[in-house]
Amino acid sequence: MRGRLVNAALALGLALLVIAPTERVERKAFVKRGDHFGEGRLEEVSGVRILHLYGRPFELGYEQGALMKEELAKLRQESWAFLRDYAHRSTGLPSWLVGPLAKPLLTYWARRFLPKIPADYKEELQGMAEGSGISFNELLIFNVIWEIAELFGCSEIAVGPPKTRGGLWHGYNFDLTDRGQAYTDAFKAVIFFHPAGKLKFVSVNYLGFAGSYTGMNEAGISIAWDNTRLLDKPETRDQLKKVPQTPMPFVFAVRQVLEQARTLDQAVKIITSQRRPLGDIVIIASREEGRAVAVETFGTESAVREMAEGAVWSANVFASEQMGGYDWGEGKLACLAGGELSADAPVFRGRIFSRYLRYQELIQSPAGPIGPAEMIAMLRDPYPQEAQGCGFTGERAIGSDRTSLSVVYDLAGNRLWAGIGRTPSPLDRWVEVDFTGEALGEEIPATGFFEARAGYEQMRKGNFLEAQRDLSLALEKEPDNVRVRQWLDQCRLCAEGAGAEACGRELNPPAFAAFPDQKIFQKRSEVEK
Repeated sequence: MRGRLVNAALALGLALLVIAPTERVERKAFVKRGDHFGEGRLEEVSGVRILHLYGRPFELGYEQGALMKEELAKLRQESWAFLRDYAHRSTGLPSWLVGPLAKPLLTYWARRFLPKIPADYKEELQGMAEGSGISFNELLIFNVIWEIAELFGCSEIAVGPPKTRGGLWHGYNFDLTDRGQAYTDAFKAVIFFHPAGKLKFVSVNYLGFAGSYTGMNEAGISIAWDNTRLLDKPETRDQLKKVPQTPMPFVFAVRQVLEQARTLDQAVKIITSQRRPLGDIVIIASREEGRAVAVETFGTESAVREMAEGAVWSANVFASEQMGGYDWGEGKLACLAGGELSADAPVFRGRIFSRYLRYQELIQSPAGPIGPAEMIAMLRDPYPQEAQGCGFTGERAIGSDRTSLSVVYDLAGNRLWAGIGRTPSPLDRWVEVDFTGEALGEEIPATGFFEARAGYEQMRKGNFLEAQRDLSLALEKEPDNVRVRQWLDQCRLCAEGAGAEACGRELNPPAFAAFPDQKIFQKRSEVEK
């Protein structure tokens, strides 16, 4: 039941359900002043929602719940709708049947994690429940869903001198598990936490969260999380016997790093002290130490990978020799690093392996010193190559059609760039925010991808006039985009009555339309043929 029904019906992460609330916590008195609740406040700069939350745990939660009450209600409603649709598509069962089955199962599994969740975070969720009117259990499910469904995704990279223009840069793409989850685009935010007696930190996240996938604190520590699948073998099963099957959810371990760690060693200790039945990977960077590491953990085992030639990265595979044997990749990346395998080996054509290798390709051949534009271009990959006229036909790419949250931390500059627009988020615009929470107003504009994709779909349907409109809008944003200009020229010919052969000729689809096992990129001359 758990294997198929949960992974399908739960919609991999964003279904919020209703069951009776948990134990009560004393409600505090709050005064609403415009866009303030208590000390908490909401501002919107250049279309980016920025939350500031202050105080003790209950207060942090209540402020977010009260300020975002309408948005959380909408998120709950849309999550229900997505759940029913996804469960129906994935299982073949009627939605009227899957919905009622998922409700008690989700609540039961989510509440099994409660004993391992620190009291402060439970109190914060209770405050958020009272401030928003959403039940405690709904918010709990939202925060632990990755644990219940045992999902994996995301990727990250940290780069330092001499490859960068000053200090450390840390980039992260958070991937959804289903394209239909793009409805969450409306519920993203940059959230600044000011917890009483702890370090201030910023988290780029979805509303309704007490945990965190990624963030940076006032001590100059940044962290981002991805994970991997484990190989079923005796050694793995032995480790599973040593750890609780319902551990502290990892989003709260990330949160502990952000509000407690002042040094890299402190952060690593928090992560490696976890005893979990899943394969977790984080990259942690330290401004003061000028250093970043990747930490791989499973069960009672862990490994720390240092930067090599100024960079370290991760993409859903254990890359260390120590942990590689537990991984579904059976240590292939460690064999690659040891020279036992070539990057051209067929085994590396898989989506995850090839993304790991793509990071390596990009970091080894930068056009110049890496700054914000270059970090964002890396997270947008393969779109920059497409705009130059290359046709994407392979899997070796950093972004995907499910990348929903993107962030680049400039640790030396104590600021970040948030890409939290439309999914895929790296291709939309990015807004610069300094650590005080003040948006600096500098933006890196969106690509023409969204208009180009719409135009391509219209072209495939034979709606050439509509396609011309969309493709022209894309070219306004990217006048030098070779591929979009090719599509536009073809649409104009077809709209003027060109033959069926010309109008039916297929051009390479836009980024993230498909990931066949073929070459990485075609040369421009090959595309034009």
